Amino acid sequence: PTPSARLSPEEAIKAARLHAANKAEADQLQWASLTERDGRKVWVVSESGIGSLLAIEIDDEDGSLIRKDRIGIR
Repeated sequence: PTPSARLSPEEAIKAARLHAANKAEADQLQWASLTERDGRKVWVVSESGIGSLLAIEIDDEDGSLIRKDRIGIR
């Protein structure tokens, strides 16, 4: 089951794009998934594709950055 969210997927993507290194990187962030970790609702916003992808984690409570990293095959 998906936890209820304060932010919409679109708002989470918009917040994540603020933390991208540049416009090209921000434009690649197109996918958002809500999860719950240690009682905290977290949006994982990433590129869609295969391989090494940028993933930015956003706090659902206030839209702040939790973590920015590359995931997948490197």
